[in-house]
Amino acid sequence: MIRWLKRYWVWIVAPLALFLALSVSARFIGPPQILAPSFELTDQKGETVSLASLQGKAVALTFLYTYCPDTCPLYVGKMYRAFDKIASVQDEVAVVVVTVDPERDTPETIKSYTSRWPSGWHFLTGSPGQLQTVWGDYGIAVQKESGVSDDHGEHASYSVSHTAKVVLIDTSGFQATELKGEWQPDELAGRLQALAEGRPVPGQSLSQTAMAFLYNCGSVVFAGLGQAVTHAVTTAIILASVGLLFVVLWR
Repeated sequence: MIRWLKRYWVWIVAPLALFLALSVSARFIGPPQILAPSFELTDQKGETVSLASLQGKAVALTFLYTYCPDTCPLYVGKMYRAFDKIASVQDEVAVVVVTVDPERDTPETIKSYTSRWPSGWHFLTGSPGQLQTVWGDYGIAVQKESGVSDDHGEHASYSVSHTAKVVLIDTSGFQATELKGEWQPDELAGRLQALAEGRPVPGQSLSQTAMAFLYNCGSVVFAGLGQAVTHAVTTAIILASVGLLFVVLWR
């Protein structure tokens, strides 16, 4: 047994050393700091709204359309309930909705649809080209489907299938996290409260922190000098470990 360990110890120690280095990286670097893609569209008041104009606020960004019969109203209802739970920071939060149905979501339509929305909420529309760019930037698949009719009349002869999620953006314009599937208002409220107060969003998993290191090896923007230095040091440790492994193996 001892002879076997002496012969193959490097195959045991090297993976452990690499895992330790990655763990240190995940601990100190945290989630990937990726700037949210910029956009500039028109809201229900006819005013131009850009992501840059919202900097300094936590942003909840989602995608829906006014003629949606099911998922979209549920999303809006959940966002209302979440917003009610963060009364102390409501002024530091912006809720942004981007249409996935520009053909029917005219300025007049969205103005009527949002007549009772809070002042910090924006329903954005734009040209098909502008919107397709935003959909693509945020991973929103949009597909028009025919054969649907309801009380809206002839314009409701189709529905729009689209990706359903809420993208959360921090006060500096970095993507923080996303909510997909059966998320609850308390989840959204907790994350918005944290972002508005400048705290990390809760619920970061080990897989997310591991992916953070991989993202930071690519073309991302560091949140500050400290993060950049930490990344550089950690990367040096990992490269040194790998180099040592090759030296030992080739001896």
